[in-house]
Amino acid sequence: KVISATGALFAPRNLEQLLAGILEQVAALLVPREHTIFFLARPPLFASTPDVAGEGPTPVVLAATGRYAAHAGMPLDAVLEDAELRAIESAARPGCWTFVGEHGLFGFDIGEPTLPALFLEDARALTEWERQTVALFCSSAAMALRNQRLYLEREELLASFARFVPQEFITLLAREDIRRLRLGDHQVRELAVCFLDVEGFTARSEALGPAGVFALLNRIFGAIGPVATRHGGTIDKYMGDGVMVLFPGGAADAVRAAVGIQEAIQALNADPDL
Repeated sequence: KVISATGALFAPRNLEQLLAGILEQVAALLVPREHTIFFLARPPLFASTPDVAGEGPTPVVLAATGRYAAHAGMPLDAVLEDAELRAIESAARPGCWTFVGEHGLFGFDIGEPTLPALFLEDARALTEWERQTVALFCSSAAMALRNQRLYLEREELLASFARFVPQEFITLLAREDIRRLRLGDHQVRELAVCFLDVEGFTARSEALGPAGVFALLNRIFGAIGPVATRHGGTIDKYMGDGVMVLFPGGAADAVRAAVGIQEAIQALNADPDL
């Protein structure tokens, strides 16, 4: 039963589905018993930097069953009495059961300071065999959570790379992702290239100063970038106040993008604060 329950956690899913799946499988392991269960942690559960993780003012109910099902997403202090809250906050330990009155907590060791935990009402009523079965499953579920964290970190890393090397550019090189790129990779194909430049930028930048120049360019690039992308363009590079955009679909896409960009720039020019 534990092997079957664990296998269900490693199917592709998002974090919300994974947490709900953990509760669902724990409940299935305890059938025919019925228990109220919830999963709690200090938000955010995963964070890109250690000094951000687990800094929430109080743990949050991330997923729940039974009479706590409607409390998912709520702070724990809005769900439990103060005395229960303090007892739970101080009781959780990674990788083992601890008890608060008749209730039980199993802490998930996922290498984060959030220390997520499974709360099981009336856990003392379980047999030792049932507690060990749930503990074995929860240890495997902790691995699934670590895998989820690694997946999210990978997606975050790829998204960071995409700010400098767009995924569309990698696709033009017939590669699936940036890890497949090799020095000298190239493709020979016909496409349209559009160069954009800000009129009178040099004189204006001298009057604005560094901070003003960055603010101006961010406004301009923030306006024209989505228009170019919407018409099939891929921004190849920014060159000071200039932009080079590739259009694999040909000149028609480039012309439509140019018209849309002119309209976006006209709207910017009408802004008295620009």
